[in-house]
Amino acid sequence: SGKPDEVAIAAPAFTILALGIYLVAMVYPTNLFLQACGKVNVPLITMLAGAMLKIIINCTLVAVPSIRINGAPFGTLACYGAILAGNLFMLYKVQKYKPEFISLKPIIASALSVGGAYGIYTIILRVFPDKLATLIGICAAALLYVIIIFAIKALNRYDVLLLPKGQKICGVLERK
Repeated sequence: SGKPDEVAIAAPAFTILALGIYLVAMVYPTNLFLQACGKVNVPLITMLAGAMLKIIINCTLVAVPSIRINGAPFGTLACYGAILAGNLFMLYKVQKYKPEFISLKPIIASALSVGGAYGIYTIILRVFPDKLATLIGICAAALLYVIIIFAIKALNRYDVLLLPKGQKICGVLERK
């Protein structure tokens, strides 16, 4: 009833895409910062450059028979990496902004949650149908990410306060 072949093809691609969460999450605020500095065209230019890089990488990797669709996520990672690098460069050039610390903790949490979810998916797939195993794997990734973010203290009090119900969450976390 399921489509195990499609899931088997898509799973590695999604695993690679999950590593780009940090890049995607950082592009949006850097675009906003540049626009706030009056450089409204810079995000357009960096996004265009990233898109061109993505097209080149996708066309190159997807054409390789042994890679095919699994090459597309690398194009996406390169795209957002290029956009972020261009934005950070321009923020430095325009505002002399240097990120004091780009935390590796969200990247570590992403990698660990993806690895854990893949492991859980692989084990669950032996027992449950592919769609259910995929759903459980995705839920496991989200849960693992939240647990790891708090375990490695990737969020500070200010970050938590920015969340919906942040005051309440801080109250619960500070009691422990």
